Amino acid sequence: MLIKGLGLGGAERQVVDIAIQLQRSSVPVTVAFFLAHKRALVAELEAAGIEVVQLSSRRRVTFRSLWAYLCLIRQRQFTVVHSHLPIPGLVARLGRLVAGYRLIHTEHNLLSRLNPLVATLNRLTYWCNHELVACSEPVWASMARKGRFIDNGVDIQAIDERLAASSVLRRRYDFDKNQVVWVCIANLWPKKNHRLLLHAFARLLESQPDVRLVLIGQDASERRPLERLCLQLSLGEKVIFNGPEQNAVTLLKGADGFVLASDFEGLPLSLLEAMVAGLPAVCTAVGGIPGVLVDHKTGILVEKSDLDGLTAALSKLSADPSLRTAYGSAGRKRVISRYSIDEMCRQLFGLYGLETENK
Repeated sequence: MLIKGLGLGGAERQVVDIAIQLQRSSVPVTVAFFLAHKRALVAELEAAGIEVVQLSSRRRVTFRSLWAYLCLIRQRQFTVVHSHLPIPGLVARLGRLVAGYRLIHTEHNLLSRLNPLVATLNRLTYWCNHELVACSEPVWASMARKGRFIDNGVDIQAIDERLAASSVLRRRYDFDKNQVVWVCIANLWPKKNHRLLLHAFARLLESQPDVRLVLIGQDASERRPLERLCLQLSLGEKVIFNGPEQNAVTLLKGADGFVLASDFEGLPLSLLEAMVAGLPAVCTAVGGIPGVLVDHKTGILVEKSDLDGLTAALSKLSADPSLRTAYGSAGRKRVISRYSIDEMCRQLFGLYGLETENK
């Protein structure tokens, strides 16, 4: 398994989950990554007995780290490599010409969102993959429908165990039992459009002052601008910046709803995790989200950048606990039936050419 880094992100989470499933099926697996500072998930892999190889001591992919990868694959003679994200995909294709392994590559975001040069290089070298996979149908469409799409999946049993063992979010922040708490799990990047969410939340508070919002994710480039916006909107302590969380799913316990206002997405694992936790969701209808979230059955979909729509959706669910319960229950059933890690790995294992069952 080859990925750029092992920080807290959706693609990185998928690599960890797939590697653990391989390990459970008695398939030897190594996870290799480039970015030295992105290693939050390393401990979890090592605790599961999975070998992890850091290919660089730098904060970027260098020629030296590329050479380290080529040495690794020649020394270890891997039979299958599964690369994730554009740069590791390019590296893995070069390595395939050297080592001749079977190569599976997964794209996790719309190709149109990539740097134009990187996108072009990927398009020109896709022929070198044995199998090309998109994490959702919209991502597959952005790739001119080359290869196939296999929807992201989550480890439902592991999520349930983490939720059962977690402390309630309300206890951490001393929320009153009557306060409605919304959670957003998304790194603080511009594409996640937390600005839109904060504006919608400020409007919501005008009619429902007992609503609270917890932002969970890496601080990234938007932390300080978003804090300034909170001051401008007089949101005060009604919006909490939790920062990154090793097991963000544990903070879903005690929340009343999940919200995501992204401009672009592949298929966000945070949404799947929130639905497993039984939370109703309010999300923008981008990427693979409309395929997961059934409008007015498991949550509410709004158009990208639609401030009025986002405010109205949050207001409707904040005011109706029975509707939140109904949507949350339906959402959990939907993820269990269609978006489990078992189903995703069953399909991936077939692409690997493995004669083993996913356990």
